[in-house]
Amino acid sequence: MARLAGAALMDARPDLTEFGARLAVARIAKTFKLSRPARKLGAESLAEFGRRSIVSIRTEPRFPSDSRVVATLLFAVAAATATSACSSEPGSGTPPDGNGSGTGGSASAGTSGGSNSSGASSGGAVGAGGSGSVTGGASTVGGASASGGLPTSGGMSSSGAAGTPSPSTGGSAGNAGTGGTPAGGAATGGAGGASTTSEHLPGVVIRDAAKGTASCVPLCRVNVDPALDPEKDDWSFESGQSCVIPTTPTSKNQSCTTNEPLPPAPSVPGVVVVDSGTTRCAPLCTITTNVANDPDGDGWSYENSTSCVIPGTPTASNQACKTGEPIPPPEPRPGVLINIDADPDAECVPLCKVVTTPSDPKAPDWGYENNASCLLPASTSAMGKMPCTFNAEPPVYKPPALTGTKVKDGFYTENGKLNDAYGNAFVMRGVNNAHIYFDTSARYLAWQALDNIATYKTNTIRVVWDTTGTAALLSEVLYRVVELKMVPIVELHDVTGNQDANRLLDMAKYYTKADVKQVLTDFRAYLLINIANEWSGTSNYASAYQAAIKQLRDNGINHTLVIDASGYGQDASSIFNNATTLTNADSQKNLLFSVHMYGQYGSAAAVDAVLAQAQSSAVPLIVGEFGHQLGGAPVAWQDILAKCQTRNIGYIAWSWMGNDSMNMQLDMAAAWEGPLTSWGQNVLTGSNGIQQTAKKASIFN
Repeated sequence: MARLAGAALMDARPDLTEFGARLAVARIAKTFKLSRPARKLGAESLAEFGRRSIVSIRTEPRFPSDSRVVATLLFAVAAATATSACSSEPGSGTPPDGNGSGTGGSASAGTSGGSNSSGASSGGAVGAGGSGSVTGGASTVGGASASGGLPTSGGMSSSGAAGTPSPSTGGSAGNAGTGGTPAGGAATGGAGGASTTSEHLPGVVIRDAAKGTASCVPLCRVNVDPALDPEKDDWSFESGQSCVIPTTPTSKNQSCTTNEPLPPAPSVPGVVVVDSGTTRCAPLCTITTNVANDPDGDGWSYENSTSCVIPGTPTASNQACKTGEPIPPPEPRPGVLINIDADPDAECVPLCKVVTTPSDPKAPDWGYENNASCLLPASTSAMGKMPCTFNAEPPVYKPPALTGTKVKDGFYTENGKLNDAYGNAFVMRGVNNAHIYFDTSARYLAWQALDNIATYKTNTIRVVWDTTGTAALLSEVLYRVVELKMVPIVELHDVTGNQDANRLLDMAKYYTKADVKQVLTDFRAYLLINIANEWSGTSNYASAYQAAIKQLRDNGINHTLVIDASGYGQDASSIFNNATTLTNADSQKNLLFSVHMYGQYGSAAAVDAVLAQAQSSAVPLIVGEFGHQLGGAPVAWQDILAKCQTRNIGYIAWSWMGNDSMNMQLDMAAAWEGPLTSWGQNVLTGSNGIQQTAKKASIFN
């Protein structure tokens, strides 16, 4: 075969010597490990040799460029030549690579002409006196004319018939071949027709994400064994074009048919991911489904022309979605409130659900899943924190509107008494709670204590606050107080003991800030406003408070305003001397006065004198703070409880917890949610205490 093929190669390439042509054939045969018998004879073996060689020689760098150039022609000629020399039966040629086809002559010794990758078709071999016919093969580059068959016995030559179009490729017919010579000269077949690409073949969709393009690539029909894929990239080359080898991962792409419109991309299960700030639905892998097969451990693989998430990986636990459909809104996740970057307002961060180890050794309390950092549930940062819902709609801390028949929009004073919006008297039995100091930085300690405080039938919470407090946190605290059916009084602690009238006016201006005012307005039916804690002006007491009241009323703050006595709240005379003046200056006539009873009220007589005067003069009054002692000076606290109960005057004890070391004896609880101290027991559960005497405001009925 090497001799015959070499001769044919020399005919096709006159520039090659006989030795060079034979050497090229031998080299190729050896490279492809063609068995020695197959090199000598056997049409089927030679055809297989041709198919394997033509496919692989295009990509095999081992062959010199000269061999690659002539390889296609070589194998077609070699197969035809060897078959002509060895066969005595007519047959049909098998077109390697699908680049052309031909049928053998009608003479008894005629054989089929094989087509080659350049589209040339071989003429049929001429038999003894026979009339051979050739078929013009389809060509991807315009068919070159093929050599006619060699006669087996020096018979008379005859001209080949005109070529016909290849039915598989629609090539145009070749011209008629010229007759062979009696001496065995080669007859020239017709020129192969130009091919088209109108075939409708099974294929798969290949998408190029970078270019934004997609095409239908046929599945290989000859090269169907992935084991023979030299580059292991799922691809081969047939019929003048690339094709995808069946049973490879790429062959599992979406099905399509060549030369037909691409099918719409299917909607498949996926998970929501964020890539470079873009949220998208990434499909779950359907071929690579074993985490152990994840080559780089990142939870990703590649299928169907796109990246996919391997099931069972942390990324696969992200929120579910369907590709090609709108991204669903973020799903709510359990979280905790923590303070980040010294932000005064707490932030809700999710708790890790799948991840159990830190994503960064430098941040041992943190993991990463579902496109967000998360706190490991058992970590120090997560323990003891307020629960929240991550990705939930921002909560609206707005109390329910009153449904009964209101007399006023909120609390109001009349004839020395405090009434609620339904017109019913309300007597305070409450506790001071230091929210501004212990609810910031995501601690929420005072906030969490409210549940415990409410269990003792407490009906009032004096919310210790200052002008650093945000409107958002204030609304959250007020909402929880109201939710527990307690009446909130907000007070500003900034100017305790201060005598500067401008500073008092600053307190009023805080309440008129747009965001704070909105919160106060939302809680109009439930809330009282204590302008300033223990502002202690003397001669300017009345004028300073008149200015503060006007500031509030002119800006639409119509709540009951609570005004502390001077002298750190203990000078009751400042109230009685100025109550009428201040009330007349108030456009709403809605003031409540507050005295704080500490060292100046060490006797029952001192306590009752103030309470009796308030009652006789119809000055609406509460005891806004009191303790059992202060700085070692005793306070007649039992008389405060008893006399307030007798005279229906409200009281608010100082304080639940959080006092400094000098005043910690005034803590009513040993822990924010813990047991009561002796002072707490006296006020909450003792005789005339809160649990025994308190009644809820009728607005909560």
